[in-house]
Amino acid sequence: MFQPLRITPCQHDRHGRFCSKCGLETDPPRLTFSAMAMEFVASWLQKGFRQTAFGLLLAPGHQIRAYLSENRNLLVKPVNYLLILAAFHYWVLGLYGERGGGIDPAALGLSGPDASDAAAVHMARWLVEHFYQIALLQAVLSALLIRYVFYRREGWSLPEYTIAMTYIMAENLLIQSLVDLLFTPFHRVPPSGLHYAVGATYTIFAIGQFLGARHPRQWLRVALAYLTATLSGVGLLVLGMLLWQSWSGPL
Repeated sequence: MFQPLRITPCQHDRHGRFCSKCGLETDPPRLTFSAMAMEFVASWLQKGFRQTAFGLLLAPGHQIRAYLSENRNLLVKPVNYLLILAAFHYWVLGLYGERGGGIDPAALGLSGPDASDAAAVHMARWLVEHFYQIALLQAVLSALLIRYVFYRREGWSLPEYTIAMTYIMAENLLIQSLVDLLFTPFHRVPPSGLHYAVGATYTIFAIGQFLGARHPRQWLRVALAYLTATLSGVGLLVLGMLLWQSWSGPL
């Protein structure tokens, strides 16, 4: 017959916040909805987010493969992860002062007062403010090219490639944010070349590990896929900027 578990309560020592016998709080506060929400957020940040961030940094390909094929609780959901890191990246850019979210017109070579320069700066600031949408579109575009052009026989579906690329794009934003934070004490934006180099290195490493690349020829194929996806994304953004300028006219 089932016997209920009997728990003998501790006779707490009331000489402090915590009991010297069992280590628990002697007088825990009443539970409220706000306290429940704070506990949930703290638990998520300590476990899920931290595990996802470090896992995708050290072994992105292995972590994503395990998430897709073994354990769906291994990582934070991809879209949520991307949204949080895009917001964090935008906050980091805001640390550089009133430059439109980290965009310095002089750094773009747009120091003139003419309308074309103003339109380009406006578009650049719009791109910074919409990191989330741009990264998500880049993830989908990369997944399409990898699935239907470069790796048609790897066994992964388009949704699975999209999830993988969403994780990689999100972690890329985290890495770029950390690079930006390193330059914060100097009150200057990091060189664009440094961003591209760090981002490209991590993305190629993550995609290659996910696809099981081992030999130089396989890594070259991964690099070609990444370069094609990046240039395609830039081309679409440039086309959108040109169409926007032609429709809106001079600012």
